[in-house]
Amino acid sequence: MQVLYYATSTFSPSARHAKDLARYEKEPHRRRQPTQQQTFMSKAPAHIVDGLRKQHAETTILYDKTKAALDALPPN
Repeated sequence: MQVLYYATSTFSPSARHAKDLARYEKEPHRRRQPTQQQTFMSKAPAHIVDGLRKQHAETTILYDKTKAALDALPPN
């Protein structure tokens, strides 16, 4: 029998949101970079390019939600 222990988080909500926000800031740049290269766009299959664009859009939405949640937190 496996017992799972859940420790209480030592991170405050603002620290968690700040960490997520930093990750989401890097992600769009990585997703956008290949789609800005004409040689990649001309050679890549359409489903790959569509997938990159979809991931970019999803990450942008997550970034906006996290930024709003971070801004809504009361200052310490």
